[in-house]
Formats: sequence, C-alpha cells, structure tokens
Amino acid sequence: RIRASYVTGMEAHEFHPQAISAVPFRYTQYGSENAGPILTVLVFQSSDWRALARGSKPPPGHVLANKGGRTWVAVLPEKNPYTPGTPDHKVFEEMRVDPAIVKNAFQLLPR
Repeated sequence: RIRASYVTGMEAHEFHPQAISAVPFRYTQYGSENAGPILTVLVFQSSDWRALARGSKPPPGHVLANKGGRTWVAVLPEKNPYTPGTPDHKVFEEMRVDPAIVKNAFQLLPR
C-alpha cells in the first residue's frame, strides 16, 4: 500500500534545505518495515526553485506545476530503498516510478 504524509518546517528541510513543505510517499506491505520514500513531492517558493535550477549543480527533480508563486517538484529515489531479497525490494523493482506518469497524475486542487 502507498501512504503519504505532509510535512512542513524543519521536517521538510530534511528533504531539501529550501523546501517549504514536502509530501513523502512510502510503499509498505502489511507488517513490513517502513522504508524511505518511493517518491517525494517538494514545494518551493518559485523564486528559490528558479535560483536552484540555474545553479551549477541543480537539485534532482521533475517540475510538476508552478502556481501562485510556488513550484512543486517530484523527486524519485536514486536506488531501491528496500533491503535486497525482501518482498518489498521485489515489489519496488516491479513498480518503477516514471516521472511522466507522476506529472500526468498530479493535479492542484482549488482551496
């Protein structure tokens, strides 16, 4: 199953020091360990994101949306976060996350 948690402040800064909020999505089977995120959506002030993207080493991520002075960026893990040989590792390998699919599925809802 997939579960998400919304974090702000210092918790969001653990994902990126300039993020104002973050939504890490984790995959867990019933009774399994809690591994790292399989996808994290970071929210930046748009001006901060533009400055980061223009830098000499832009942070990894795929822009999902720009609206209201904020930029939403999907960040995928560099490698499988689960222990090799475990059922979670196998399922993660089978369900590779594609940034294009994430962008197509992402939608900002009005408040």
